[in-house]
Amino acid sequence: MSVTKRTFLFALIGAAIVFFAGIGGDVWAVVAFVLQLLILILLYLLDLFSTPSPKKISVERVMETKLSLAAVNKVEIIVKNASNNKLKIYVTDDVPFHFTNNLPMEPAVIAPHGQYSFYYEITPLKRGEFLFPAIHVQYNGIYGFCVRKKKFITENKYKVYPNMKALSDYRMSSLSRNMFFQGIKRIRQASFEGEFDSLRDYNEGDSYKHINWIATARSNKLIVNTYMPEKNQFINIMLDSSRVMNSEINNIKKLDYAINASFLLADYCITGGDNVGLLVFDSQVRRFLSPAKGPAQFENIAENLYDVNDTETSADYISAMSVMANKQRRRSLIFVFTELFNSEEAVRFVDSVKKFLCNHIVYAITINDPRLYEYASLSPKNTEDIYLKSAAVKMLSEREKIKAVLNSAGIMNTDADPDKLSLEAVSKYVEIKRMGIL
Repeated sequence: MSVTKRTFLFALIGAAIVFFAGIGGDVWAVVAFVLQLLILILLYLLDLFSTPSPKKISVERVMETKLSLAAVNKVEIIVKNASNNKLKIYVTDDVPFHFTNNLPMEPAVIAPHGQYSFYYEITPLKRGEFLFPAIHVQYNGIYGFCVRKKKFITENKYKVYPNMKALSDYRMSSLSRNMFFQGIKRIRQASFEGEFDSLRDYNEGDSYKHINWIATARSNKLIVNTYMPEKNQFINIMLDSSRVMNSEINNIKKLDYAINASFLLADYCITGGDNVGLLVFDSQVRRFLSPAKGPAQFENIAENLYDVNDTETSADYISAMSVMANKQRRRSLIFVFTELFNSEEAVRFVDSVKKFLCNHIVYAITINDPRLYEYASLSPKNTEDIYLKSAAVKMLSEREKIKAVLNSAGIMNTDADPDKLSLEAVSKYVEIKRMGIL
C-alpha cells in the first residue's frame, strides 16, 4: 500500500495551516500539526478500510502458449472486479528480457462485478522457453487517499518457436499456406515421374509420352495423364549448430535462419505426404528424430527445434553423417544446413558424404552474407574501405572455391540469401520431387 497525490496535497495544505498557526505561537503550531496529522491519518484509514481488498480482484493472462519468433504476439489480461465499487485499475505484466513490448497499458474503470480486458503486444527476439512470473495490479482508494496493490504470481512458461508468420524486411522470411498448396499443385501438374493422378486436356508443351491414347481415341481429342510425385518418401534435415552458425546478419544468427527454414521445409514435406526426420549436430549429434509423417511428427520436430542453441564447438561431419547412415538405411533426400568457412572444410564435408551417404541424395545449403557483395563493390576512400573491400573479395573468392569443390563431387548445393533461405529449400524439394530422382 502507498499514498496518492491527493494525500500529498492534503499534507501540503496542512503544512501551510501549521505555518500560519505558528505565527500565533508555538503552541498553536503544535496543535495545528497534531490536528491535521490526525485528520490525514483518519482519512487514510477510512479510505483504506472502505476500499475493496485486492482479494476482490482476479486476473488472467490469455495468450498463445506457442509464440512466434520475431513476430508480434497479442497478450490479453482479463481483470475481474468482484467488489461493490467501481475501481480504476492499472495493470502491468512481467515480460522476459528477450521480448520487446508496448507496455504500459492505459488504466480502465471497471464497474462493480464487472470485468475488463487489457491488451498489449510482445515480440520475442529469441527462441526457447520463457517465464512470465507475475501480473501487477494497483488501484486508488474510493476516496482517493490510499493505493492498493497486489502481485498475482502466475509463473506461466511460454515457448517461442521459429516463425511461421509474415516477417518484415530485416526478419526471417516465411512461406504462406497458399504457397504450400500452390507448390503441391505445380508438382502434380509438372511431375515427370510418380503415381498416376488424373486425366486432363493436352496443353502445348506437354510431353507426348504422357498422352493417354485410349482416352484420346474415346474423346477424339488429345488427353494426357497427370502424375503426383510418389508419397511416403524419406526426407531428412541435418542442422549444424556449431560455432560457424553464430554469426549474425541483420541481427539474426545464421542458426536462426536455418532453423526457420528447417521448420518450414518440414511442414511443407509433411503436407506433401512424406516422412521427415531431423538431426542436429555440432561436435556430436545433439538430437535425432527418425523420419515419420503427419501432424504429430511436425509437433515433434517443432519441439526439437524451438530451443536449439549454437555452441562453441566445431562441426564433426563424420560423426553426424555416420549416425545418419546407421539410422537411415533407406534412400532419402538429406538437406544439410551448414556453413563451410573454407575449401578445406568443404573437402572434409565431401569426404564424409562420400563415405557415409553415397546412397542418399544430399543437398548442402549455406547462407551467404549480402554485405560481402556491398563491401566488394566499394570504391575505397580510406584505409578502412580498402581493408573491407579486400576482405570481402577474399571471402567471396573462398565461397566460390567451396561451391566448386561441392560441384566437382556431384553434391547439389545452394549458397542462399538469408531472406530467401526458406523459399530456396522448399523450391529444391519441389524440384527434386518433380524430377523423380528420389
